[in-house]
Amino acid sequence: WRFPAHADRLDDALTRADARLAVIDPVMAFLDDSVLCASDQSVRRALAPLIRLAEKHRCALLMQRHLNKQGGGRALYRGMGSIAFVAACATVGPAAVVPSLFFTGPTVFSSG
Repeated sequence: WRFPAHADRLDDALTRADARLAVIDPVMAFLDDSVLCASDQSVRRALAPLIRLAEKHRCALLMQRHLNKQGGGRALYRGMGSIAFVAACATVGPAAVVPSLFFTGPTVFSSG
């Protein structure tokens, strides 16, 4: 599947499963080739149909985005691609997997 072109497939899957959580990991791997990942406008256009589907189905949408290899700096700016990946989301946080432990914590909350 590629988004936004195949958003209808996600719509069907969410309907069939009555899902309350959908995971897209990593989000960059599921974007159409036409999406310019460094462009805010392009990313927002690509994510808009997914956000509408999440609202329609009352489903949380978890999109995993990998951090770049640079150390230091704010995690908010270390994600691959445009900052629009963060701006389009209601909650953003880091996640780390340690043997026998999973951690996630919010770093950004959006009011809409």
